Amino acid sequence: MSAPGTVFNAPGEAAVSSLPHTDADFVARISVTGRLLDASSNVAQVLGWDLAPDNLYAGIPHEDDRLAGQRMIAHVASTEFASSEVIRPAAVLSDSHARLILAGLAADDVQAGGHWWTRVGVRRRYAGPWSPGADGPGSAIQLGTVSCVYDSPSRYSVTVFRVSLTIFGLHQGLNAVAVR
Repeated sequence: MSAPGTVFNAPGEAAVSSLPHTDADFVARISVTGRLLDASSNVAQVLGWDLAPDNLYAGIPHEDDRLAGQRMIAHVASTEFASSEVIRPAAVLSDSHARLILAGLAADDVQAGGHWWTRVGVRRRYAGPWSPGADGPGSAIQLGTVSCVYDSPSRYSVTVFRVSLTIFGLHQGLNAVAVR
């Protein structure tokens, strides 16, 4: 495992900014091709993985973990997210807290001059509002996505389980805690 904050760059690749501080158990930044770009120093402790920049999967001892990593990379490649962090433990919101957050998101809706596009299970953060009357983002740049599930672990609760950031979100200094 490399020293914390070490960034792996292939020749000719753009420099990758250092990892943001988060409350997640660990952080790993992986390219869409599956190359390890950076990882927090506690990945080996949390997961038992000995990650290497040239072969991400060589240090993952269990087949299930390797498959999960491959699925994660496929997700990153298909969604164009530069960073995707699973929140552990997940943030579980009571019905009353979830309603307060939804009201705040509705007040900051992209179609009303705000920054958030909200649908069941997905909240997308944009750098600015959408054009008036638009059904899509147009030139508005997506910064990140917060994924959640309803009625889990109990009825009327909302569980926030993943925060994904685009390269634009990372460049603006957003992380799993500061997607606001």
